[in-house]
Amino acid sequence: MKVTHVLVVAALALAAPVLTAQDQQAGEIQLKAAMHRELVDGNLRAAIADYQAVVSKYGANHPVAARALLQIGRCYEKLGQKEARAAYERLLRDYADQSALVAEARAGLAALAGGDAVSRSASATGPVVHALPQVDALNDIRSLSPDGTKATFGNYDNDAMNVAVYDFTSRQATLLTNFDWTTTYACCAIWSPDGRQVAYLQAEYSPGSPSELRTATLTGESRVILRFDAGANTHILPADWLADGRRILVVIQRADKSSAIGFVPAAGGPFTELRSLQWKGGGRTDLPSASPDGRFVAFADGAIGMRDIHVVSADGRTDSRLTDDPADDSQPRWSPDGRYLAFTSNRGGSTALWAIAVKDGQAAGEPFRINEGMQDTSVLNWTTHGLAYVQRPETLDIYTIDVDRSTLQPTGHPRQLTYSRTGRNVGPAWSPDGRFLAFVSSSPADAEHRYLVVMPSGGGDPREFLIPTSRYRYPGDPYDLRWFGDGNGLGFSGTDGHGDPVLFRVTLAAGRWDTYPLAIKTWTRIEWNADGSRYFYVRQDLAGDAPIIYEHDLASGSERVVFRAAAKTAILRQIRLGPDRRSLAMTATAIDGKSEIRRVLVVDTQSGEARTIAEETSGPSPDASVSFNGPFWSPDGRTVIVPEYRGTATLSQLRFLPLDGGTAHSSPVDALVGRPAIAPGDVSPYVFNFVLTPDGTRMAFVRMSGRQDAHVIENAVPASPRR
Repeated sequence: MKVTHVLVVAALALAAPVLTAQDQQAGEIQLKAAMHRELVDGNLRAAIADYQAVVSKYGANHPVAARALLQIGRCYEKLGQKEARAAYERLLRDYADQSALVAEARAGLAALAGGDAVSRSASATGPVVHALPQVDALNDIRSLSPDGTKATFGNYDNDAMNVAVYDFTSRQATLLTNFDWTTTYACCAIWSPDGRQVAYLQAEYSPGSPSELRTATLTGESRVILRFDAGANTHILPADWLADGRRILVVIQRADKSSAIGFVPAAGGPFTELRSLQWKGGGRTDLPSASPDGRFVAFADGAIGMRDIHVVSADGRTDSRLTDDPADDSQPRWSPDGRYLAFTSNRGGSTALWAIAVKDGQAAGEPFRINEGMQDTSVLNWTTHGLAYVQRPETLDIYTIDVDRSTLQPTGHPRQLTYSRTGRNVGPAWSPDGRFLAFVSSSPADAEHRYLVVMPSGGGDPREFLIPTSRYRYPGDPYDLRWFGDGNGLGFSGTDGHGDPVLFRVTLAAGRWDTYPLAIKTWTRIEWNADGSRYFYVRQDLAGDAPIIYEHDLASGSERVVFRAAAKTAILRQIRLGPDRRSLAMTATAIDGKSEIRRVLVVDTQSGEARTIAEETSGPSPDASVSFNGPFWSPDGRTVIVPEYRGTATLSQLRFLPLDGGTAHSSPVDALVGRPAIAPGDVSPYVFNFVLTPDGTRMAFVRMSGRQDAHVIENAVPASPRR
């Protein structure tokens, strides 16, 4: 059992040599830097040298050294060199207490020797990865047709999500839905077994709006299969189509964020629940899968970060757990012959694609690894050509640039923050005295473990604080890291391991995290008072009311209304206190017909008085769109600066909005912080999270870039024996 496994590992750890916390942290940092060089940079020989240095220097840190040896073996395997065996054998000899890594090393040795039938069969054919053509600039593929000749994808040409079909043979795309960006969207389309129609979700953007499961032919003729009316707050995500075409496997997500899997008749009818799920929220990567014979459903369930693969019979009478490991296993997909389940797992340290043999709904062997480097991946579906997946390798890193303190104009070029961990650094925040830059850091190879980093702005060793168990929906989470006014601590809003909204708060002197529940049902943003005893937050669209900003006292639990938006359709975002810790700047959006009104507001937190200091109308087409990103303040508190994005530009300009009645002006910055796409499918870098030092001499911001690539793995699992 998973609990027993954890206890055994803990007991063995007590017997290991005593390491200082500093040594443990340093070893983990160097190990992750080496993994970044291997998995992100792809420099295997340099990664081997880095791993060897980790083993040499931190050999007493058994988890770190054993992991480094395992990665050395894998790198040598990829290079086709026999040194892989020595690395695996040393791991078995010197680090027998690391049971999970030992199992991986044994599997590696077996594969090298051709020792087990699975390894021999898989290596004989050899999994082969093929890239699929781009369907459009974003390449947001959702599923492939059973014969692999077509794909459904999310189309955003109208600045809204629509369902489209791409034909790889003719290289033509066809819209199945055609909504604009003001009200309705359609997404998450999956193919019927005969490839003649798709099932998809259709809903409106506003909370509590109707949600529909629909099917459509390839000519766009659609009909409603199941509808949840307004107020039900329930969404239906289509997951799979049973092979006989009579039922659709779906996931429903309720208002309380609970989820369940079940069936809906393809001809229309009610939802029949099969199993409730432990996790809350979710997305397309958490979808269940129906076996080709329709007898079983595979799904991932359990605490986030420790999910396992389960199988339940389609009649709900029997169930079993296929994997039982402290790792996070998810995205199960049945092979076309029903003999295997492929799934993603981080049981090897980084996310990879694994598979396990299945017979009559039960595990019929041990999991084996198919393909490495599967972080940021959504596994789609199996076609006649192989298993399809989409990978979205995004990089988010912090840059700083010198600025003129009187004009706040850039005086140099942006430079990436010098830090050992790259690719997932977000949320820069200067301390009130300017001595430190805080941010949140993780890595693509270990995205579920994130750290609050406090780095001296003038150089020196950073402090790292591992953030308590949380669930992260996006690589950019969290978005509202803020300092206390006295600089003694920081905090942000987020979700706990169950997906419930919480406030995270750390005091630097003690280095201790505290979490508090947040009285919200949707996302929010927070800010802190002078000493971290009270915080401001936005309660967004609660019970259909207009959003409200509250001040919450942590000691008493009492709350005070600071500001109430005038319109129910308004959305308040990205609140930030000025240097006086009294004036609160934010962006506000309100819908007016087919247009959106974008505003920048400043609210006095004592009187509740609000001022609109900028207003723009965003039109119904991408070219006419305008949006504001998070506002930030000049050091003297007299000017609010807001990044403005127009049309399809990644960043158009910074707008300077004086509060004393002076003339507003703008400064174009795209040439400094952006760059054009460098390859087909690349997404132009997006820059956000601007913050200034208190003396106004340096600016920090986050730069995000990435692309979406689709692939098919042929020969992913051993073929069925010929009869």
